[in-house]
Amino acid sequence: MIQLQKVKRCKPDKRIIVVLALLGCMAMGLNDGEPAYAAGVAAPVKQGQETASIHVYFNGNIMSFPKGEPFINKGQVMIPTTDAALPGIVTDYDPKTRTLSLTNGTASLGSGRIKVNSNIGFVHNKKVIYTVSASNIRGTLYVPLAFISDVVRGKLEWKKDERMASITFPQLVGESEESKGYLLDASSGVLYRKVDGGRIRALSPTNIKLVEGYYGLTTIISTKVTEDADLVTIQQAYGEPMINDDFYTLFVQKGKVIRQAKAHYWSFNANNIKLYNGKAVMNDGQTVRLIDSDGSVKETWNMGKLSGRLKDSFAVEGMGEGFILARSNDEGFLMLFNLKTHQSFLVYELLQLAPEQLTGFREDGIKFIGQNKNDGELRFELSDSEGQPQTFNYAL
Repeated sequence: MIQLQKVKRCKPDKRIIVVLALLGCMAMGLNDGEPAYAAGVAAPVKQGQETASIHVYFNGNIMSFPKGEPFINKGQVMIPTTDAALPGIVTDYDPKTRTLSLTNGTASLGSGRIKVNSNIGFVHNKKVIYTVSASNIRGTLYVPLAFISDVVRGKLEWKKDERMASITFPQLVGESEESKGYLLDASSGVLYRKVDGGRIRALSPTNIKLVEGYYGLTTIISTKVTEDADLVTIQQAYGEPMINDDFYTLFVQKGKVIRQAKAHYWSFNANNIKLYNGKAVMNDGQTVRLIDSDGSVKETWNMGKLSGRLKDSFAVEGMGEGFILARSNDEGFLMLFNLKTHQSFLVYELLQLAPEQLTGFREDGIKFIGQNKNDGELRFELSDSEGQPQTFNYAL
C-alpha cells in the first residue's frame, strides 16, 4: 500500500471518472528491441467534455481506484495509484526519495520506477521520458497510464468514440521449477520461455485455449527428449469444484511447437507417462502417438477403437514391447491393450481380483510398477483393506 507525504494541493484542470479492473498477472512478454508498444508512447487522448467518463481496461477487465479519480493531463491519462490494488504488480513508495517502484510480479519479469514531479521513468533498466510528470495531489500519487503500460510491456490504445483506454499484455502462467523456463500467455496461448538474464521470448503460437477465471490453476512440466527438443505438458484445472482437467502436450524443437495434443478428463486424476524408450508419448485421450527425436510420428495406437470405448478418455500409465497400460476416465479401471492381438482387457480381471478387493477412490487402486527383465512379466501393486501393499504378476 502506498502512503504519501502531503504537499501543496493542486487542482487538476479536468477530472474524469474511470472504472478499471486489473485481473491476472502482469508480465513482460517480448524480446528486448521488440516491445509490444514503444516504451513511453501512449495513445493520444483529446480533452473531452467536463462530465464525460473514460473507461480504462486491462486485458478486457475493469477496476476501480479507492482514492482519487483519473484525469487527463496534456493529452495523457493519469491514474491514482495510492491504495490501489494492482494484482500481479508489487508496489512500493519511498517517502524519502518520493519514488514509486513497480515490480512485475509474474516470473519477476521487469520493473519500473518514477519520482514525484518528474517525467523521467526507468523501465526495465532503461530511461524513458514521458510527456507528463507523476504528481502528488491531495496525498494521492498519480502516474501516467503509459508508465503502467510500459512496466507490463503492454499495448496501449485509445478509442475516441467509446472514450476508452485499453492495455493488453501477456498474462504469463505456469512458472515453476518443473516448467524449466516455459511460460504460457493465458489469453493468447502463445508459448514463451525465460532465457538467460531473466528475459523471455515468444516461441510459438499454440492451439491452447485456457478457461478464463482459472488461469492461476495452470501448471507446466517440461521433460527433455533430446538436447534440442522438449515435451511440454500444460495442465489446467477448472470448474466447481475443480472437476475438469485439460491436458495439453507440446513437442517443442528448437523453440518451435512441432506437434500438440489435448486430452480432457472429468473428476479424474490423470497420470500420463511422458517418455518411452527415449521417445515422447503424446496422448489426446483416445489416440497415443510415439514421437521420434525429429518430431516425426513413430507409431500410433487408437485406444478407443481397441477397447470399443469411443467416448472415453484414457491416461497412459505404462508402455512396453507390444502393450499399453491406460486408465479409463469413465470407470477408473486400469486396462491392458495388447498391441499384438489388438485386444483390451481389464487388469483386475486378468489378476483374478474380485471387485470388492479394489480399494481406490474413483479408480481401482491398481498401479503398474514395472516389467520383469528376465521373464517379461508385468508387475502390479494394490493395497489391501488394511493399507498393506500387495504385488501381483501377469505374463503376457
